[in-house]
Amino acid sequence: MTSAPNSPILVVDINTWKGTAKLSAESWTIRQVIDPVKIYALPESGVPCRFTTKEDVAMAADPIRDPVCLLQWDRTPDEAEQTTQDNNGMKVAGLVGQAVSIGEQPVEYSLYLFSGDGSKVKVGSGSQNLTVTTAYGSVGYTPIDDIAQVNRVIEDFDVNFKQSKGPDCSITLSADRAKNEAANKAVGSASRTCLFEWQQIPDGLVQDPLSESPSLSGSLAENGDHPLGWRVSIFTRNGTRVTLNDETFNVEAVDPPAPTVELASDYNFKDNIYLVPMTGNYLGDAIINSERADLDIAISRNSDVLESETFTPGWGATNKVYRRINTDERALWEETTYKVNAAYNKVPDVKTEVVYRAISAPSDSIRPIVEVKGDTAIDTQALPVRVLIRDQYKPDGDYDANTMGVWKVRLIQQKAYNETVALTDYAEASNGEAQFSVDLSGVDTSSVRIAAEAVLESPVEGYNRTELSIRPAFLTVLRGGAIGAGVEARKLSGEAPFTAVFKLSLDDRQDLRATGQVVWETSKDDGKTWEQFIPEDRYKYQLVKTFDKGEYQVRAKVVNVNSGAEKYTEAVSVVAYDKPDIAVIGPTTLFVGSEGKYTANLTLNDEPISGGNAIVEWSTDGGKTYAQTGDSITLSSDEETRYRLWARVRSATAPADDGYAYEVAKTAVDFRAVKAPRPYVTGPRVIETGKKYVFKAETSLPYRGMDVKLNGFFTLPDGSIVQGDTAEYVPSDTDLNQATVETKYTTWIEGYRDQGAEASHSLRSRVWQYVWPSFGMQVRKNADVAPATITASVRPIAFNGKLEEPTYEWELPEGAVIQDQRQDIVRSFVINEPGDYNIKVTVRDARGHETVIEQPLKIGQAEPYAIDLQYSGSNKYEREPLDVLLRPYISGGHPRDRISTRVYSVDGTPLESSGYYGRATLGAGEHSIKLKITSEMGHEAEGEVNINVAENKLPACSLSSRETVGSWIVYANCEDTDGRMKSYEWTIAGELQSISSDRVTISKGTYETMPTISLVGVDDSGGKSEAVTMN
Repeated sequence: MTSAPNSPILVVDINTWKGTAKLSAESWTIRQVIDPVKIYALPESGVPCRFTTKEDVAMAADPIRDPVCLLQWDRTPDEAEQTTQDNNGMKVAGLVGQAVSIGEQPVEYSLYLFSGDGSKVKVGSGSQNLTVTTAYGSVGYTPIDDIAQVNRVIEDFDVNFKQSKGPDCSITLSADRAKNEAANKAVGSASRTCLFEWQQIPDGLVQDPLSESPSLSGSLAENGDHPLGWRVSIFTRNGTRVTLNDETFNVEAVDPPAPTVELASDYNFKDNIYLVPMTGNYLGDAIINSERADLDIAISRNSDVLESETFTPGWGATNKVYRRINTDERALWEETTYKVNAAYNKVPDVKTEVVYRAISAPSDSIRPIVEVKGDTAIDTQALPVRVLIRDQYKPDGDYDANTMGVWKVRLIQQKAYNETVALTDYAEASNGEAQFSVDLSGVDTSSVRIAAEAVLESPVEGYNRTELSIRPAFLTVLRGGAIGAGVEARKLSGEAPFTAVFKLSLDDRQDLRATGQVVWETSKDDGKTWEQFIPEDRYKYQLVKTFDKGEYQVRAKVVNVNSGAEKYTEAVSVVAYDKPDIAVIGPTTLFVGSEGKYTANLTLNDEPISGGNAIVEWSTDGGKTYAQTGDSITLSSDEETRYRLWARVRSATAPADDGYAYEVAKTAVDFRAVKAPRPYVTGPRVIETGKKYVFKAETSLPYRGMDVKLNGFFTLPDGSIVQGDTAEYVPSDTDLNQATVETKYTTWIEGYRDQGAEASHSLRSRVWQYVWPSFGMQVRKNADVAPATITASVRPIAFNGKLEEPTYEWELPEGAVIQDQRQDIVRSFVINEPGDYNIKVTVRDARGHETVIEQPLKIGQAEPYAIDLQYSGSNKYEREPLDVLLRPYISGGHPRDRISTRVYSVDGTPLESSGYYGRATLGAGEHSIKLKITSEMGHEAEGEVNINVAENKLPACSLSSRETVGSWIVYANCEDTDGRMKSYEWTIAGELQSISSDRVTISKGTYETMPTISLVGVDDSGGKSEAVTMN
């Protein structure tokens, strides 16, 4: 400091900071050994220096501009090591490993900066405690299979373990292996190996001597709980043992479930009682189910043992044994006892015994047999049927009640599946036979299937046996009664001559096969006499007959082919009549307040008929109702409305309910408000003075279909009146002074003029005087060079009138080809050669006027085609192979001409595809590339470019290598002076590798010494270098 005046003063802002680190961990409370220690340090907020554990890095940093603090760990958890970790892409200092001692373990650090002279300056420190808890109970294991309960003696089972809780830890019975795994695992590795020790093994279970993992197998001999006990431990890196858990598991041994016995049989009556054929037969299969173990099975009949055997189980999870049981021959209704015993061979006290009762019954082959004479029956006659009880396999044998039993039978009709109808009651089959007389009158089908149903009389309470005959009797049922029928026709009346089609309709379709001869009869005198028609048998159900005008009756006689019974149908009436035509005469539109009369015009075969031979009916609501009859009707209305007027007519002899007898005429009548007609004047709109012109008037009625009278008159431009619908007029010089003159026509409807039915229409015409005009020629051309299309047209100048019969005489250039001369005033032609030409036209009219017009024309010569052919190559060295893109620049030619073909060629050989651009691949040497074009007008031109392609220079390669702890890395050093390297071909120890990069890594685990390595470099043109080798 100084008190001298004007002394300079330096002001400096100094910021200070204290070196502190933020210690972070996944958790500050961990379990000994099994939980990893992961701690890292980051600069606290406001600390500008970066952390490093490398002293040389901290010494090289600038302590002011970019300070780097040296982090030194003063105290760390036991068995934790210093490391550098990756945190969100940034390398940070940290600690990894494990902690062993239980309790608080301090983590302390110091931070240092190096001054410019290399001295070490402490700038901060800090600490935090890591809490280490016991690992006991942190892991657990349980048997993989469900062995909480097993069958004693017979069940062999295995005991293997899976981890049930805690961090993953593979178990081993080898303490040396567990120690080595802990000592050699990488720092920070999450893999663990735990030591498993058996504390208690039940009798009968043995550890697998070839397995390092806990694995017991065997069986338990006694009932009750059998405990398993084990201890699980883990070793630290330094070999300290830490117990993680002591566990037990109880295995309960129980008696196996007793075997079960079932009998699969078709003869079961109820419970364990079976009704079997007395002749002896297959009773069924005894099915014995048990646990998978040797099984002793014994089967006996009464006191005799049929079989006794021990069965070894198969490969299934359970044991299932099938044993066939056969019955022997016994007297009818005799009872036999069968026993099945099953016990485990190794546990004989666990057993099962089942008793079955077999009662002898008649053989399954005993069935009823139906006997019927013939295969047809008439439903009006009783059918005799005999039923026999017999052995179906011995149909000719006699009946024996001692072996076949006593039966009662009845007859049934089989209709459909499981649908039957009883035809008789049950009857005793004494001596094995029963006789029936069957009434078929209730059968409503054309055939019947009759079967016998037999019921066995049994002394066994509750036992019922019903047998059905195997072969039913199939009979065709013929109907014998009189056949009821009726005559039907789609139409029973029609216009004469009337052709009607009659069909015989049976009252019952079941009578179809019984229907014999059909005789058709017609009568034209109300049934007094009948005319018969007997058609062929195949057409007997139909009669086709044509009737003249008149009334007739038709019936049919039907004969039953089975019994001869006859019956007539009811007669039907037939009418054939004339059908007149009708037309309605009268207006279709009338004014409100008027009336119209409408008359029916009747004709028959285009000849008029009187109303006395026909009936005419009128409807005003579109045929819904016909309220008036007669030859005419009068309609009127005081308001606007529409009548839908229909008239229909029928012959006086035709039935009124026959819709086909009527002919209908339809029209609509509208009553409309009074309205004026619509006049229209026609005539010339341009008129010349001194000439006579005719004007006509055309008038349309206000509505269609009206029957009224029109009247009218003309008012001419000079004010004169002309009656009628045609007038003549000659324009005067006075009319020429006006812009237009008016011709007016006025018209009205007679009787309604004072009600507004009057209207007028005017035609305005322009009056002119004929004056010969001047003319001009317009010439248009599509090109200035040959060939060119020329269009010349001539027009009058400032002329509004109409020329009188004009003619146009054209004189075109020599050699011109005319294209269009449809209009007299226009000519279109083509000039194919260049030069100076003249176009001339002479215009004349009928009054003797004439004008000549000429126009000069010059056509030039088109420039010839010129081609500038340029290219671009695939590489800047222009060395082989060279891909070139050819681009043509074409000038000249006719402006209307177009290029039609382009052909590129290389050294005289055309390219396969030639579009607008050309593409080719060239080898080394001189090449001539040409483009030849042809135009639509036939012109040709050619362009050429020469390209010199250099030969490819092969790349040159060398090898260099670097050795690491576990491999050799070999690098390829290749150079291509006229391109770039594309790939590399490596050969290691004589084998070509699928590697194309510029370096290769060889593992020392594969080769003890570095093998022979060969390299060939490939450039972008496919050229290969000389092979280089390294050993």
